[in-house]
Amino acid sequence: MLKALKIAMIVYAVAGLIVGLAEIFIPSEFASWFGLEEGSAAANANAVEIGFAFVSLGVFLIIAARDPIKNILWVKYAIAFAALMLVNEIYSIIVGYVDFGQVVSGIAIHGVFAIAFLILYPWRQAKTKNELADQKK
Repeated sequence: MLKALKIAMIVYAVAGLIVGLAEIFIPSEFASWFGLEEGSAAANANAVEIGFAFVSLGVFLIIAARDPIKNILWVKYAIAFAALMLVNEIYSIIVGYVDFGQVVSGIAIHGVFAIAFLILYPWRQAKTKNELADQKK
């Protein structure tokens, strides 16, 4: 189960790195691939900021995947990040920012990984580590 979590973290991280680099270096073109209109310079600047967030997420998830128990907070962050990105995609549809076709890939990716991380989360091992840390205090 821990090996599957490591693999899931690395796959999600690599996907984040690819998206992040696209947002940084080709924000307008990347947006057009999803049927989004070309944005203003400020919108592109915002896309670049999002790109850096994805790149930093990817780098740290790859590092954390080497030992998920030791880096359990990064596993929790991956769960929160994927879940919040999923909520953002759904919210964006509800309020009319985008249509379903424009965000279906994001919904699928973040939804699958949020669920996978929750299923693969090392509940017992993380609890044992926390109990040991409490005993040392």
